[in-house]
Amino acid sequence: MWGIVGLAKKYPTRLVEQACDHALHHHVYRYKQVRAIVERLFEQALERLDQAPQLELPLTQDHPLIRSTAEYGELFALGAQHGAEPQPPTGETQA
Repeated sequence: MWGIVGLAKKYPTRLVEQACDHALHHHVYRYKQVRAIVERLFEQALERLDQAPQLELPLTQDHPLIRSTAEYGELFALGAQHGAEPQPPTGETQA
């Protein structure tokens, strides 16, 4: 029983539950068989994901959260200046 419970660490709990339900309905009581059912369900789920259509979303250029290129330039310049300043060696403090 603990082996079956442990399957939920590797596989989604929902798939383990489905496998156990299937096993009970078909009088399957061996761990290896339940594990094989879980693995088969997992592979089927991955195949369905691979076959699902991928939606292409257009990139948004204008949005209140997107800053202007000039502001990004200023931030980059400020970061470059800060990175160019000599830093004290690790563990030492400046006097």
